[in-house]
Amino acid sequence: MTVNEFIEKNHIALFVKGDPKKNRFHITKTALPLESNVLFEQLILYNTAKNLWKYLKKQTLLPRNWRHGNTRCILCRCDDKKVFYALFYNSEQDFEEDYCFAKRLDKELKEII
Repeated sequence: MTVNEFIEKNHIALFVKGDPKKNRFHITKTALPLESNVLFEQLILYNTAKNLWKYLKKQTLLPRNWRHGNTRCILCRCDDKKVFYALFYNSEQDFEEDYCFAKRLDKELKEII
């Protein structure tokens, strides 16, 4: 499976690869709309890849889940490649379902990257 197939299969509206070494975000936007852009703005647009990497390096429970209404973000850290991923999508799942979904996506993503 390719990253693009992963994005399509899992209905990801925005896929962000964070490169803390270069302090850059690589953003893939799909045709799927997000109910809200607040998470994207706060976590990506008004932030830096270095800053978000520092935050993720301190986290022991990964992936991290963020919610704003029905918009969700999953932050996945890939230590061996020293990059991270932010997956933005819409969902009406409860927190437990979202967390299980996040764990599955994190595992799948690490297998294809």
